[in-house]
Amino acid sequence: MKSNTKMMLAVGSLLILLAVVPGVRWVGIVGVVLFLIGMYQLSQEKSDATLFNEALWAFLIPIIGGVLLSVIGGVLGIAWMGTVWGTLGMGMGRGMGPRGIDTLFSLLSTGSGIVFVLLVILFLLAGWALAVVYGVRMQKVSLFLESHAGNASFKTAGVLFFWGGWLAIIGVGILLAWIGWLLYTIAFFSLPGE
Repeated sequence: MKSNTKMMLAVGSLLILLAVVPGVRWVGIVGVVLFLIGMYQLSQEKSDATLFNEALWAFLIPIIGGVLLSVIGGVLGIAWMGTVWGTLGMGMGRGMGPRGIDTLFSLLSTGSGIVFVLLVILFLLAGWALAVVYGVRMQKVSLFLESHAGNASFKTAGVLFFWGGWLAIIGVGILLAWIGWLLYTIAFFSLPGE
């Protein structure tokens, strides 16, 4: 691996890792771009476009899916809130009295409320599916890196990405993916350059 490629991957991984720090979250975007440039350079060095494609889609699928889910969820949420406000008799400048609270709870137990709860569950499951796709694709990238770089940290990071995707539904997955990026950062910085 050329030293320029190694540095792109190492710095990109480090910036992705630092994206959890409040106030500098934007560095995660820069990190993803640097990481993908490094993966492109590595795929050119190894004459294997599959590596770059897996890394690219590992990031694109959750981004595209997340944007679509946000737009659809926002539209459906606004529509549902219109139903709630109409049912409660709330309008501009009018508040909700004690009877409004009772009406809200009864609305949640009727068809509209059940549909809302089912939509929330559906969106959580769709987000979880996107996390699983990310984890599986990053595991493929990690196995490729381990086979070409000879560093077992990549394989361990791949296992963390894989299980992180599956366990994202309970929140543990985000921590596992972060540890995976930590291992990537350490592994890339410890690789010898050409």
